[in-house]
Amino acid sequence: MLFLSMGWRLPTRMGKSESEARSIEAWARRHAEMLDAGGVASGRGLDHSEDGTGIALNPKERLVLLLADGAYKSYDYEDVLDWRDREARAEMLAGGGLSAAWVNESASAVVADCADELSSLFVSVRDREIPMWRISMRDKMDRERWMEILREQINNGSAPTGAERATEIERHKHFNEKGT
Repeated sequence: MLFLSMGWRLPTRMGKSESEARSIEAWARRHAEMLDAGGVASGRGLDHSEDGTGIALNPKERLVLLLADGAYKSYDYEDVLDWRDREARAEMLAGGGLSAAWVNESASAVVADCADELSSLFVSVRDREIPMWRISMRDKMDRERWMEILREQINNGSAPTGAERATEIERHKHFNEKGT
């Protein structure tokens, strides 16, 4: 099985230890299991995976699938209460806007990396065990795209036709190629 979901990086290219690589492989298998269980085809634009977390939508069954901390669950659209994105900024992590000036260059880079890691999509659901899910999304465009996908799917409750979906994918490809 080939894992091609967005956001996944080969551990050997990142200089990860063997145990971290095994952990990433286990997470990739878990993500693939979630997609299979939810009837979602990987890489078709309705799934995202990053840093051990994931989200996928099955518009036909009206399901949202969420993955974090090695566990995944599916929820009916009606059980999704809220979603929001959060972009952590380095100034927030450094203790305030002016505090960032006190941090030397190497520490600033570490703080910026931490901010990237904390940028996420949060999904609130009707669930006593896990009422809030954090899906890691470092890329702001990914978060904005998922905010719109959730709005369209859950608020409108309708799946786009094949032609509409193909147009949307092409629009995103074109937009990403321009880099704006």
